[in-house]
Amino acid sequence: MFEDIGKAEDSGVGSELQYFVEKDQCIALLLQLCCHQSKESFRTKYDEYNKILLKYLEQPLLLNSHIVDLVQPMNDALLLVTNNRAGKEAEDKLVQHYICKATYSLCRVVGHKYVLKHFPHEVNHLEECLTLLSKQDKLDHDNWETTYVLLLWLAALCLIPFDICSMDSSAGLVSANGKSTLVLNIVQTCKSCMQDTGPTREAASVCLSVLLTRPDMETAHLHEFMTWSISLLDSWSHLPPAERSNLSSQYFLILGDLHCVFQIYKLGHRLKLLPYGPLLLPHCLRLIEGNSQTSTRKLLTKLIQRIGMNFLPPRVAAWRYLRGNRSLNLASSKPAALTSAPLISKSVEVPGSGG
Repeated sequence: MFEDIGKAEDSGVGSELQYFVEKDQCIALLLQLCCHQSKESFRTKYDEYNKILLKYLEQPLLLNSHIVDLVQPMNDALLLVTNNRAGKEAEDKLVQHYICKATYSLCRVVGHKYVLKHFPHEVNHLEECLTLLSKQDKLDHDNWETTYVLLLWLAALCLIPFDICSMDSSAGLVSANGKSTLVLNIVQTCKSCMQDTGPTREAASVCLSVLLTRPDMETAHLHEFMTWSISLLDSWSHLPPAERSNLSSQYFLILGDLHCVFQIYKLGHRLKLLPYGPLLLPHCLRLIEGNSQTSTRKLLTKLIQRIGMNFLPPRVAAWRYLRGNRSLNLASSKPAALTSAPLISKSVEVPGSGG
């Protein structure tokens, strides 16, 4: 009996873990995954690594201080595979797939937000990441983690504080409507992944929302995407409820679109998004009525909340203290009474409320 309890405690089952015990073992396994080997050997080491991380699924905070140590070997291997232009292409692709599987396992435990900020973010990586992403086979369902990680990496690269159009190596070529081909390729790649049935859909939505909320994208590309989203929701809302319940590719595209628009409202500037609220809200309210799909209702609820918050103008807190003149001459200065800003009571008119 006592031996069984001891085994359960050692394995982390039924007990609360205190710290990341297997850190060195995980790093050693990651370093082994970065080397060329047989597929069976890759699988064995990845399964062992994944089994260790799953023990911390309910206590991810224990891994937070070790994320950099875990991500660094995977980043080095991914960059090495990316820069390898010739030679062992098949072996490099196998390393890439299992490195991305290991990265997804970490994202699953601690959350992609904590891992994303540690991805490489050099300017020259942007086109390389997009090229790798375009080479992925969408019919290869065994290695979808590679697409997931590359989309997150692309999202991190979209945060580079430089004009993305200036990073386009296509000698300043623009499309027929005068837009950068690099930006259009990113948008089209993310849109194609937004109708996937797995986590790659959410990664594509995150990447696209980060791109479209950049200050240099808010004029043309954001307006074009929001117009497309409104027309998509409009056509979907007029379908019969039975047809909307079918798990078709169009249904998953709606999920990806709702997730992306929600993220845009979360990250974007209020004044830039204010014109789209009255256009989006009627479709969201129509879709949420009588909708039995939990995932759709969840995203619609989040989006309606964000649109409602966007309608409310920012209000300065009434409890703040007004800044006054301060003197360093403490002997002659007299204590001044602290005054607070007057509470401004003003009704806010919400578009589409009917009142």
